[in-house]
Amino acid sequence: MKLKRPSEWLISTWRAIGVAPEPRRILDSHAYLGERFWRPPAPQGFPDVQSAWLDGLAQRLDIANRIAELVSVRMEPSELIETVLGPLASADTRQAIARAESRQQAITLALMAPEFQRR
Repeated sequence: MKLKRPSEWLISTWRAIGVAPEPRRILDSHAYLGERFWRPPAPQGFPDVQSAWLDGLAQRLDIANRIAELVSVRMEPSELIETVLGPLASADTRQAIARAESRQQAITLALMAPEFQRR
């Protein structure tokens, strides 16, 4: 499985929750995930291999949890899964989301699901 690049995951996440974040949040999130906006490492740019991003999964989890905290009041996790993943969501993913202790945790799990991370 090939993971989404950090910027791809961020854009997917914002689309999934239907929020257009403020510019400062966009810049900060990219930097936190190691892809500073408009500042790729020269001369090759950002790495396009999954091994370079695996260390950033904890940061993705932090961002997913913060986003889930902001939208948990207005978003139903099961609807999020259907809208974003539909038939791609595995039984294990659906079960994990259904067993979450809170809406926030369920949304976080949805944004961190292997199917959502897949490129």
